[in-house]
Amino acid sequence: MSTNSAVPATLDRPDIGRMEPLRPLPVHAVSQAMQEYQQGLHALLDDGDWQAFADSGGHERRFVKRSGWRKVATWFGLDLLVDDERIRIYHDPDGNPLRAVVVGRAVAPNGRIAEDVGACSISERRFSKPEHDLIATATTRALNRATSNLVGMGELSAEELGDEPPVGAVAPQLPEWAAPADITLEATMLDKLGVLVGEQRGAALVKAIRERYGYVPNITAGIVNAVASMLAPELERLRAAQTTTTQGD
Repeated sequence: MSTNSAVPATLDRPDIGRMEPLRPLPVHAVSQAMQEYQQGLHALLDDGDWQAFADSGGHERRFVKRSGWRKVATWFGLDLLVDDERIRIYHDPDGNPLRAVVVGRAVAPNGRIAEDVGACSISERRFSKPEHDLIATATTRALNRATSNLVGMGELSAEELGDEPPVGAVAPQLPEWAAPADITLEATMLDKLGVLVGEQRGAALVKAIRERYGYVPNITAGIVNAVASMLAPELERLRAAQTTTTQGD
């Protein structure tokens, strides 16, 4: 009796385990684990590991800070990883850093993995070393999120308040004069600086302001624009006088 070579001698069987319905863990075990987790947080973390905020009702809410999440990661024996190729820094046309995006990974001893993304924008606050600080902040958020996703029982990190405020939390807000100037106001300032001191010096001054404060504050752009407008008639008079003198020669 011949065997048809087109028919395999053995058939691949599907993984029976993958065909079983997904079952939750026992309720009592999950409840006990959550209680142990909450007790462990308060035993492990000190006041410096928490950030307090007031909700809309005036009640204090506390969130775990970076230092606290690192303790949690050590508590669970997690490895926290960030690959260089998963760090992205974005710049404006002049080469100034605008934002950073980082993918962080938390790996548990049993092999379970959680990955998440952290991002940081130059407009969030003042950065003394923008490129480094943007990456560092984005990395902190990515690793905090990955740790929280793996073991956090729904906890939210304090660093999340920078880009994803929890419901009811009141995060500090910059006054209007200290907030970043919009693109139009900043462009007007750059143009007027070019008239006052020349384009290269104007661009260098704007770059220095960004390096010092992390962005161009509204008050800076407003003062420069106001002073330039006040000096404009005098500059026109001086230019006219110089032209007349040159023509007379």
